[in-house]
Amino acid sequence: MQAHEYDGQDAAVPVANDTEQVQSKAKSKFWDFEPLVLKPLSTNTLLFMVAAVAFAIYAVTLGHNFVFDDSGSVVHNKSVHKGILGIPEIFTQLSWQTAKSTRKLANFNIYRPMSYSFFALQYQIWGASNVLFHLVTVLLYSGVCVCIYLFLERLTEQKYPYLSLLVTLLYALHPAHTEVVCNVKSQDELLSMLLGTSAVLLFLKGHQDKNRNSLIASFCAFLAAAFCKENGIFWWPIIGLAAYYGLRKNIWQSLLLMLPYLIPVGIYLTARYFVRMESTAIYQHSGYDNPIFFAQTVSQELGMRFWAWGTAIWQLLVPHKLKLFYHYNDVPMTEVTDWQSIVSLSTVLILLVVGVWGLIKRYWLAFGIAFFGAHYAIFTQVPSPIANIFGERWLFTPSLGYCFVIGTVFYGLASLMMARKKENPSLSISLTPLYVLLGLILTLYSIRTFTRSLDWQSEYKLFSKECENSPNTYIAHRNAYIACENKLKHEKTAELVAQFEMHLRKSIEVRPMGVAYEKLAQLEFEKNNLKEAMACYEQHLKLGGGNINKSKIKLASCRNLLGLKFEETAKMLEPVDKVKFEKKDQIEVYHEFGIALKNIAMQKGDSALYDSAYIQFNRARMADEKDKNKDTDVYMSFIFKDMGDCEMAMKLYKRAEQTYYHAINLNGNNHEAYLGASNALKALNDEQRSKAFYFKYLQMTGQPLPAGLH
Repeated sequence: MQAHEYDGQDAAVPVANDTEQVQSKAKSKFWDFEPLVLKPLSTNTLLFMVAAVAFAIYAVTLGHNFVFDDSGSVVHNKSVHKGILGIPEIFTQLSWQTAKSTRKLANFNIYRPMSYSFFALQYQIWGASNVLFHLVTVLLYSGVCVCIYLFLERLTEQKYPYLSLLVTLLYALHPAHTEVVCNVKSQDELLSMLLGTSAVLLFLKGHQDKNRNSLIASFCAFLAAAFCKENGIFWWPIIGLAAYYGLRKNIWQSLLLMLPYLIPVGIYLTARYFVRMESTAIYQHSGYDNPIFFAQTVSQELGMRFWAWGTAIWQLLVPHKLKLFYHYNDVPMTEVTDWQSIVSLSTVLILLVVGVWGLIKRYWLAFGIAFFGAHYAIFTQVPSPIANIFGERWLFTPSLGYCFVIGTVFYGLASLMMARKKENPSLSISLTPLYVLLGLILTLYSIRTFTRSLDWQSEYKLFSKECENSPNTYIAHRNAYIACENKLKHEKTAELVAQFEMHLRKSIEVRPMGVAYEKLAQLEFEKNNLKEAMACYEQHLKLGGGNINKSKIKLASCRNLLGLKFEETAKMLEPVDKVKFEKKDQIEVYHEFGIALKNIAMQKGDSALYDSAYIQFNRARMADEKDKNKDTDVYMSFIFKDMGDCEMAMKLYKRAEQTYYHAINLNGNNHEAYLGASNALKALNDEQRSKAFYFKYLQMTGQPLPAGLH
């Protein structure tokens, strides 16, 4: 490969204007990696290498399930499920407005119609195939890496081909990208990155080759990037950077070339504004998600912001402990005087000074810093806090700037060392340590990316891991208990039930929420811990959320079984009686209401109340008969038994006998129905048959037989 000579200043190489000549006594050149002794590689070969590496590192995700935000984006998004017919409504409503999810995804005010139209198109072709959705995601990532290489080649005018390759490989293997590539939902991020990079690439091509069609395509790609994800508009300052570095324009000329791209920015923001105005979905920020909202002083507000900035830089430098959640009780409440804040702010200020100075000098190093700053600006919590304090997915696009800085440092050092060696052959200079360090970084990146990708295999595995990474955040345990709950539908083991309960209790400990109390109450009810269940149901009614009316039913059931103040139970159920439920819940409302009335009648000896109770039991029977289902037979057996009890109290013995028989036919293990039938037959003076049913009742309950029944 022929080296392109370029006079520079050591490793921080400036980009000179046509009229500029940068003098250097050492006459160092920004050479290609001559020590590699590599034969020239064609552009196609390098592109294939980039695409293959990007695909191979994430190929393991092809067998993964839908996880996390895939729920609102694909699995439970009604607009997406309509396929291409849903595209018009996707463009006229918020992207998660028709999502059905336990995490209330519809509350997020996001507008990404291009991405969700792409989801709808995929759903139209192959339905909810997790394999094919993941395949498209990985292919998009490969496309992003290819586009990055082409963009860098254009930006540097193909003077430093192995620099473009080095930066692209650093980007392709960086572990901070796992959240994006392993999550189908993040096709929006990938599409925005792909189109944004394409927009700048076509911008450079259009001006360098004097190609008007490329400029038009650049404009369209920029607009599409914004409609894929809102942070696509932050490619706007990159247009100026590309003009300043790639086209060697001065600052004012670069700003002038940026102006036309304000039009697509305005188009997107206007469309988003009107769609959000039509929506009733409101997202309320919470200190549990972003601890800045819990800050008590200005010092804490600033300290938390500085902490977040430092965390972003640290996760790029040392991407070892990767996690989804940076939330309350896991993120430290940092004062502005704490060492974390001081180090973070100092690092940012140093980068700012170096960046500004480097931009003035047109050093390539400054391009990377400026790229990172431009794309991370939306996440700086300035001027006001946003939904979360930090997320690793936020680093997906800005990390290209970081990789460019690291690549430039390695490339520049190697070039400088080779230049010194050429000028003075007697010097003992070896690039081996530099190459070993670079190889070690790429290897460690690959290993961490692969191992982190395995965590995304399923929601159960992902959120179990997140509880290890963020053991004190409610959201990690909330998602974990939901994952356990879903898994329990297919396999019910004591270990899984114990994990479900543990995550529920931990979630409540950090952030008491009504829905969690509702689930814990049901668990205690199934374990026959009625007092504990009743306390949890009461907490659910107090905190709200979830199915309030169903908790009232269950609370009534607890009170009935414990024999507590049946009048209060009946009064509590009166308004619930008028609510329409799903079939099973509707039957349960009538049944519990009837039990409360029956018990009051027993206490007061009021035959009229028995009649009222009977009406409720009969309503339950009729609700079942409207949509007969064998799954309710066991439960209906107990309802018929209670109906028989009322008929006995009203001295309708023959009807009671037939009702008890019906209960036994539905559930042969209903021993109380056998006892009821025995009493009904005794009242009808059928002693022989009465003794037979009573004998069966005693056998079923394990009681000793009276002498006369042997």
